[in-house]
Amino acid sequence: MRIVIDTSSLIYLIEKRIDPSILAEHTIFVTYPVLDELQTLSIKRRKARVALKLLRVMAPFVAGGAGPADRSVVAAAEMMGGAVLSGDDEVVEEARRRGLAVLLFHDKELVSL
Repeated sequence: MRIVIDTSSLIYLIEKRIDPSILAEHTIFVTYPVLDELQTLSIKRRKARVALKLLRVMAPFVAGGAGPADRSVVAAAEMMGGAVLSGDDEVVEEARRRGLAVLLFHDKELVSL
């Protein structure tokens, strides 16, 4: 499955010490605005710095995108027919409104809404 992951999910992976191999069977994408947001957060937040390092190891595909990170995640998932991985209520609501598959982490597992 193609999954577009947002900033909150990347940081959540770090906070809850979730094994990123849970995503190994999927094709992972991040958008440029998500990378920019993580870079900005990494100035003051250690978890964002660790999330950036994790992305280097995961080597996701980078999807284009413009505007706010949240909008870019939903737009990228819609464009490629993928799912959104997010714990952000606004992102989840927008993705569901557009008829996209939504995933989130629950008890260190990936679940579909």
